Amino acid sequence: MSYIKLARILTYLGLIPFLIFSLGIFFGYNVLFEFKVFAALILSFLGGINWGIAMINKNSEILLKSIISVGLCWLLFLIDDNTLFLTLLASLYLLQIYLDNKIKNLGFYDKWFINLRMQATLGVIFFIIIALVGNL
Repeated sequence: MSYIKLARILTYLGLIPFLIFSLGIFFGYNVLFEFKVFAALILSFLGGINWGIAMINKNSEILLKSIISVGLCWLLFLIDDNTLFLTLLASLYLLQIYLDNKIKNLGFYDKWFINLRMQATLGVIFFIIIALVGNL
């Protein structure tokens, strides 16, 4: 199996917890905290990908971009308002894909990767919206 196919499979499998948690929230189960932690962990993972690219290429610009959305995400846990948290979380996922695209423009990512990331990001935002509606 090619690494591109494997990356796609693993990415789509990574959306399953978002689906389960968001539907749980929507149907009244108390899993919002777990959803928030999982979303923060995945955003940290995405920042870690960029951190690795920065370290391999000794690129300070990418290194700084790798921590922006991750750092802001963990600060969200200081917010008690779940609606605000989820709204800002969706914004940080958009920021992360924006930063990933900037890194692609520097020549460090292939188009297939950014396309996959865009699909996954749109999926995550969709699940955040489901969680938002369920949390109202």
